[in-house]
Amino acid sequence: MTRIESTRIPTVALPFVLQTCQLLYSVFLLCMLSIADGKPSRQVVNPHPFQYSLNNPNLCDNQPSILIWIHTAPAHHRLRTLVRESWANPAHIRDREVSLVFFLGMPQNSSIQHMLEYESDTYQDIVQESFIDSYRNLTYKAILGCKWTSTYCESAKVILKADDDMVVDIYLLFRHLDNLQSHGKVNTNTILCDVWYQRKPQRDEGKWKISMAEYPGDTYPPYCPGLGLVMTRDIIPKLYRESFYEPFFWVDDVYFTGLLAKTVNVTFEQLAATVHFGPSKLIHTNTMFENEYQWMFYHIQQQSIFRTVWRMLQSREIRRQSHQTLVEPYR
Repeated sequence: MTRIESTRIPTVALPFVLQTCQLLYSVFLLCMLSIADGKPSRQVVNPHPFQYSLNNPNLCDNQPSILIWIHTAPAHHRLRTLVRESWANPAHIRDREVSLVFFLGMPQNSSIQHMLEYESDTYQDIVQESFIDSYRNLTYKAILGCKWTSTYCESAKVILKADDDMVVDIYLLFRHLDNLQSHGKVNTNTILCDVWYQRKPQRDEGKWKISMAEYPGDTYPPYCPGLGLVMTRDIIPKLYRESFYEPFFWVDDVYFTGLLAKTVNVTFEQLAATVHFGPSKLIHTNTMFENEYQWMFYHIQQQSIFRTVWRMLQSREIRRQSHQTLVEPYR
């Protein structure tokens, strides 16, 4: 079996190479946008001139219809392993072609970067850009996803985006998607999520404080919490294009699915199906997993129960299929 090597820049040469590339790219981008067709263009206000540090451009060679985006952090190796071994493993999704990709920025620790390079070579599913991976740079991660998908994954029709601490009931979600699409929904220009309306910026002190300079409006546009959502791929190049002209805002969910989505007139399809799932809720698992099908996205608050939640979802799906096999002949 031929092994395709991932693309990476040697860590030792990284700082000089990145600075040079960023400068040249910024100059080129601004010049090209200003002289295109001899007409003045909109002013670029968010150039994000970052370059790939790790790239796996062949991830979509299998022509997937579904691309699973995972936003992850450099040090989250264990979570990425859990995701690969559970719900996002293509072996569990046998009725459609799926590819899995992890998006992240640069760590400030060189040893973590070396580990990431090894992990990328091993699994060939990591895409990294040259911005520093930090809480206030999460918006760049979403833009990276748009950039990479627009370039390297044209076959995907649907993007399933989740954070690395989520377990997704792919069986229920894909059945729900199939049902919506059979009725003419979620085919184009759509984001499917738990839509939040009329949310106000937090002006008080704390982690989520938003100053008037950062966001002067009284309310955010409709947007999605980024834990888990589904997008039709046709909006991805549009969002990437508009990201150059929409001023940077560090709250990534608001920027990506709110401010950018508003500029391209995205349609929202409501899906209130996310649950925050900690160890205390395992007490109620029999009722929750056997009788209720309302949750599709499980936010796992402790890694020790990640596999447990996934196994329960698998068991429920096996029971559902067994019941369907027994009942269908008599219909």
